[in-house]
Amino acid sequence: MLERFDFDTYGRLLDALKAGRPNLTFREFQSGHSPDRYFILRHDVDISPAAALRMAEWEAARGFRATYFVLLTSDWYNLLDRRHVGFPRRLVELGHEVGLHYDAAIFQGERSLRLQADLLGLLSGEPVHSIARHNPSAEGADPFLSAKDFVNAYDEAFTRRAVYVSDSAGAWRDEAVRILSSSTLPDRIQVLTHPLYWDVRHADRLERLRALVEERARGDQAAEEVLAALWARHPGALQAAARNQEGRSGPG
Repeated sequence: MLERFDFDTYGRLLDALKAGRPNLTFREFQSGHSPDRYFILRHDVDISPAAALRMAEWEAARGFRATYFVLLTSDWYNLLDRRHVGFPRRLVELGHEVGLHYDAAIFQGERSLRLQADLLGLLSGEPVHSIARHNPSAEGADPFLSAKDFVNAYDEAFTRRAVYVSDSAGAWRDEAVRILSSSTLPDRIQVLTHPLYWDVRHADRLERLRALVEERARGDQAAEEVLAALWARHPGALQAAARNQEGRSGPG
């Protein structure tokens, strides 16, 4: 079952998780209280807000809540772009938590972390309570693992005192398959999925990536056409064209 990355497969997994376990988000652990049984749905939005929104709507329609960790430093999207600026707020409207996905290789010091969290909170309409490191396998210790005022998804409470599984790179590790395929799931579990890999129909990671690249290319082409049309009627551009024409047609 876990070899397929479609919403039917995901739905069967969630139905198994919810049997006897409350569906919690990270912000509910701010007080330090940790119940005996729970499951956390976590999504790292590394690449595609559109894919994340499809998953968020699918989950909300079925009564599930998740924590979506959003990057402000992604190479793939800009949260201040008009196409994506409403994305964090829409996640909140659907009942999900919006957390900060931070790249420790870019920003250092808690002041930079707080600035990112404040901006993301402004965009989502709710304060950011939870954080998770981007590329946690990168060299060096996580400088924000014990950051004040935030729940960190990589805290031992969620990775050692609870079971942690991930579909990183669009593939489950053997141990994750063993755990999630068992007839008896752990009492406490954090399930990390990356929305890019999931949709109504199954596709492999490269097919998903190619589709995203093609979508971006169409968007770039549309933006090029809009800009070219703007330049074509810009007064300065028209006057420059007229001067050039006069220069070509004048005495030589």
